[in-house]
Amino acid sequence: MVNLFKGVFAIIFDELKFAIRRKTITSYILFSFVFAISLYGAYMQEYGAAQVEMPLLSMFPMELEKGVAPLTDFAIFLMAFFVSALQSASSGTPPDVVLPVDIGITLFIIAPILIALSSLSKLSVRLCASSIARERESKTLYHLLVSPQPRAMAYLSKFIGAIGAAIPMIVLVFAGVIWIIGASFVPYIEVEQAAQLKNQVLIASIVTTFLFASIGMFLSTITRNEESAVNRGGWILKIMIILTTVWIFLPIFSVAGESTASTIEKITMISPLTLDMIALYGGEMFNQYMLIQLGVGLLFLFSGMMIFVRQDVEY
Repeated sequence: MVNLFKGVFAIIFDELKFAIRRKTITSYILFSFVFAISLYGAYMQEYGAAQVEMPLLSMFPMELEKGVAPLTDFAIFLMAFFVSALQSASSGTPPDVVLPVDIGITLFIIAPILIALSSLSKLSVRLCASSIARERESKTLYHLLVSPQPRAMAYLSKFIGAIGAAIPMIVLVFAGVIWIIGASFVPYIEVEQAAQLKNQVLIASIVTTFLFASIGMFLSTITRNEESAVNRGGWILKIMIILTTVWIFLPIFSVAGESTASTIEKITMISPLTLDMIALYGGEMFNQYMLIQLGVGLLFLFSGMMIFVRQDVEY
């Protein structure tokens, strides 16, 4: 049993060491820079406790309902600010741009948090996709599999090592979230709501990283070379990001009709990142959406492991 744990630790350590060598430090630095800029942009805004009310404008072509979509909420704010600015200008008072705190949180979710989740997903799927395919291509996988370690344990050890490289990024995201919520939002929201938002961002970061890492391991198992596995993982992530972007701009499609917008919304929910945005934006379905992602992640993880256990490996 001691030798088994030593072997597991050795595999995890080797995989983690390799992951750090593969430009992971560069990814950390680049992500830290972009994430810090997005957080600072959110911090520089002036927030207030007032909620946004939709002004009555008969010229507006469609009815806007607050709480339906992030872009709709922002459009309502812009309309309300426009009317307020006209009233202020008529009285000779320059208008102040003060974001209601609910709009600030919405923009915080669809900008810094989406950047964070996309970066975590990219890193985890890339590292895990290269894990097994790299060793198969270099003919070193055979030496690992003839060791006393069970194949399933070797698979899980490599998964843990690869996903472990994302931990510093998750810690950075959580630290940034704690700072921006405390510095910008806490004066206007309850302490319980602030704590819930922090915990939800942390959970979403961990679950989404686990899901894309599992997809990466699955691709690494069924692909014969590292480049193909990484490219496939990258294309999957790009499609998911595009779907989430479409979800953010969903109100634009409502011009074509409610049925069209509803169909497009269902398609965008294929993306785990869309589920993250909906869960953090609405909050009511957070646990359900996280469980769905966790279940899909476990399905990919154990499917890849079963394939790996039964595979013939050439020397």
